[in-house]
Parts: sequence; C-alpha cells; structure tokens
Amino acid sequence: MFRPTFMRSFLFNKKIPVYVAGGYYEEGKGLKQLGDEMVDNITSGVTAVKMKIGGVSINEDVERVNTARSAIGPDIKLLVDANCAYQYHEAIDIARKIENQDIFWFEEPLPPDDYDGYPLRKDYPRLGRKERGDFPVIDRHIQKKKRLE
Repeated sequence: MFRPTFMRSFLFNKKIPVYVAGGYYEEGKGLKQLGDEMVDNITSGVTAVKMKIGGVSINEDVERVNTARSAIGPDIKLLVDANCAYQYHEAIDIARKIENQDIFWFEEPLPPDDYDGYPLRKDYPRLGRKERGDFPVIDRHIQKKKRLE
C-alpha cells in the first residue's frame, strides 16, 4: 500500500516536528501582546515558533525578536521570516543584532532575484539554513544567470 513520506515517517517515529507561525504585524499589537501570543503558541507542545520580521524598522524588529525569545525561553526554536524585505546590508545588520537570540533559521532574508546578494550569504552563514531548501532554488537561478552572461 502506498503511503506518503510524512505518513511513513509518522508511523515509525510517532512524532513529526512542527512549528507554529505567528508574530504577524497587527494594528495595536504591542510587545506584551506579541509575548503573550508566543506563549500561547507553545502551549500545544510544539518545539518551534516562527515570527515575521521586516515590516517595521530593524531596531523595532530586534525588540520584537528579543520579546519573543524571552517569552518562549531557551528550549523552543525561534524562526524568523522576513518575506524578502531586506537588501543584503540590512539582512546582515538585523542578523547580527538578533544572533544572540539563538535564531534557528532566517527565512527569505532577500528578494529571490537578488542575484548579487545571495552569493554573499556565505560571508554570513546565519542568513539562512541551506538544508531547509530555500537556497538551492536560488542557487539554480544564480547559475542560470552566470551561464547567460
């Protein structure tokens, strides 16, 4: 009988790691509400939460990340998703400012067509986790661009 990979994994492991996505920007939502949301997110037993960054100033987002980390504690993985909001220098700036918060992954720091910025990520590997899958797609775009030049 055919079973999708996720079902086979579940049948053998009984646990599949998941995260709760949240930390969205909402009018009137302050740091206290963000912290409360993060605590609510982990009450289901997940071991990771993802939050949005890139919608306010870098310094405001640093405060938001610090608040989220304080709320969830050191044992929960914290993931951030910038939705392609930054130029390379901005992505490096915020990555450096939040690296003390033990960010598990930094998703979509750059626009997908930033062909010059993506190769520079090797200079700052915390700008994403290659094994997650975002970067191999970008690498194919970069290789294609090089062949066309």
